[in-house]
Parts: sequence; C-alpha cells; structure tokens
Amino acid sequence: MKLKDSLVILIGIIGLAGCSSTSSSSVASNDWEQRGYDLALQGKALVINEMVPKDKLELFRKGYSYGLATFCSQNGVDVAWNGVDYEDTCDDVNPLFTPQYAMGITEMQHMDWGSNRQQIEEFGIAEDYEYSIIYE
Repeated sequence: MKLKDSLVILIGIIGLAGCSSTSSSSVASNDWEQRGYDLALQGKALVINEMVPKDKLELFRKGYSYGLATFCSQNGVDVAWNGVDYEDTCDDVNPLFTPQYAMGITEMQHMDWGSNRQQIEEFGIAEDYEYSIIYE
C-alpha cells in the first residue's frame, strides 16, 4: 500500500516536472517577443544589438511591431503628460502622434512657467532670482 502511494506521488512529481519544463521553454521563447513589445510601449526606437540572440530576432521584432501599434494608437498629448521619453517611432504608424506629443510637451512647459511665475508673484520671491518678470 505504501509502495503504491509512493509510486503515485513519484508519477505526479515527474508529470509536474514535465509540464513545468514545457511551459518554461515556451515562456522563454515568448520572452523575447515580450521584450520587444515592452520596448515599443516605452516609446523607444528599435535597436538590435548582440543582447538579442540571432534565433530570437524575429520574435523580438514581432513583439516590437505589436507594441508599437499599441503605443502609437494613444493620444500623443497624453503620452507627453505622462512623462514618456518618446523617440520619434510613430511617424510611419500614426502621423498625428508626433505633433500631438510636441503639443503636449509645449503645454507642459507653459504650465511649468505659469506655475513658477505665480509662485514668484504670490510669495514675493522675485528678488531671489537674477532675472525680472516681464508682464504681457
């Protein structure tokens, strides 16, 4: 009876080990696709270097392509406001993205200047600065 229980447990462990090795190899092969996808979602340009194994290049490029389609479908203004450092990757996918992103950056710069100007005026700390405020 104990031998039977041990045998069942052993078969179960071997079965699980076989499943885990199968799933980990499939995860490893898809890992490069995910890495490409993640790179594109960060707004980064596609750079292939020696870090990507030659047999994984196709997966990496495929993931990057999917990620780029997702990234470039966003509103560029929102991406700029979220602080993403965009590297002009969307021109071929969505020609409106780059001008939207530029608009978002410009809006943020104006907001920052307006905020700083308001603080200077409210707190009377203009004398701490080496420049004067020009009122329009």
